[in-house]
Amino acid sequence: MRAVLFRHRASLLVATTATVLATAHGFLAGLTLVAVALAVHEHHLALRHRAAWRNCRRMLAVESQRSDVIESYLDGILAAARGDADEVPQRILH
Repeated sequence: MRAVLFRHRASLLVATTATVLATAHGFLAGLTLVAVALAVHEHHLALRHRAAWRNCRRMLAVESQRSDVIESYLDGILAAARGDADEVPQRILH
C-alpha cells in the first residue's frame, strides 16, 4: 500500500490540491452571493424607508393646508358673527 501511495504521490497531490481549491472557490462564491443578496436587501429597505418618510411629509403638508383652510373658514364665521365681515372674503361668507 505504501508503495502504491509513493508511486502515485504526484497524482494524489494534484487531486488533493484541486479538491481543496475547488472547495475554497465554492465557499468564497457562496459568501459572495450572500453578501450581494444582503446588500440588495439593505438597499431595498433604504428605498422603502425613504419613500415612507416622503409620504409622511406629504401627508403632514396636506393636513397643515387643510387646517389652514378650516381656520380661515372659522375666522370668517367669527368675523361675520361679530359684524366686522368687511375684511372677510365673500367666498368664506357664502
